[in-house]
Amino acid sequence: MKISVLQSALYPVVQNVSYVIPGRTPLPILSNVLLETQEGVLKLSATDLDVFVVTEVEASIEESGGITLPARKFLQILRELPRGELQLYTEEERVVLQSASGRYVFTGLPADQFPSMPSDDSGVSLRLAPDLLRDMIERTTFVASKDEARPVLQGVLWRVEPDGKTSMVATDGHRLAWTRVQTDEVPEGISVEAIIPPKALHQLARLSSSEEVREVILGERYVRFDLERARLWSRTIEGPYPNFEAVVPKGNDKIFTANLRELSAAVRRVSLLSDSETHQVRFSLGPGSLELSGSSSEFGSEAAEQMEVSYDGEPITIGFDGGYLLEILRNIPGEEVRFELDTPVSAVLIRPTSQEEGIELLYLLMPLRLME
Repeated sequence: MKISVLQSALYPVVQNVSYVIPGRTPLPILSNVLLETQEGVLKLSATDLDVFVVTEVEASIEESGGITLPARKFLQILRELPRGELQLYTEEERVVLQSASGRYVFTGLPADQFPSMPSDDSGVSLRLAPDLLRDMIERTTFVASKDEARPVLQGVLWRVEPDGKTSMVATDGHRLAWTRVQTDEVPEGISVEAIIPPKALHQLARLSSSEEVREVILGERYVRFDLERARLWSRTIEGPYPNFEAVVPKGNDKIFTANLRELSAAVRRVSLLSDSETHQVRFSLGPGSLELSGSSSEFGSEAAEQMEVSYDGEPITIGFDGGYLLEILRNIPGEEVRFELDTPVSAVLIRPTSQEEGIELLYLLMPLRLME
């Protein structure tokens, strides 16, 4: 293999595929990026065996071929090189990267040792506007569980509904995120579900920030995303997703709205002096006002703040994990937030007071038992 390519074109592509590469792996080949020539382009591939990505960059091909390189070292060198043309060529299993002022040699592994990309293309095809797609990903994935004992909850449920709407749902058992958008060009009556690792969705969000997503294929074993210059696959997570709709309350009639920025700032300040384990922030709600308070017996600290809210119901006091609440508030769009409560021990619904055009957004948060 012998090619010429611009540093400014190659570096961002290697950076994009490197996000898929696992930090630690017993298989050395998975720490490498695959480079292959093909009709005037250099193809780059990476995988952790669950997520696969293939993308390309324009290059001048003098000799065709393929090789794999240690991805992180390759990326580090490319980052430090100045803009300009680079020469990349192989000498058996050694790869030479030549710049205007330097020569860098890597030892690679043969291209035929690299895992094959998935060949299963079955599934339901749909298209989503890139902005809506990134919004859905950003507003749901942070809620997915980190508990390896519950692999289904580590994923994000992507569901196409018979009415043509597409949902993304994530939960860790303490909170839940649910976004819905209208999907174009989906046959009426189609219903399909796939549980997708957040890592794949984060990679999709990165790629779609500079490329249009042309098609999404939701299948039983794999989900595939076709972009202008890249293709991304992800294995789906097996197992039924919990019936999340059953836990979303329908009768929460104690409703208050608050300025989003003011409430977020107050929660941040009170959380600083709250209990270091529970992070509990107490909401004492009354007509027209909300008092936020927190304390820590370990440090002998306490904090309280008062703010105006729109509320005319009965007084209620309820406790929240301040960290969980802040993450939700950071993902609420607009200037105001709406809370829907029932009792101090039942699930609370949190949503923007006015939904953004084309997207519905809902969060559920379980309260903490109040500490006296």
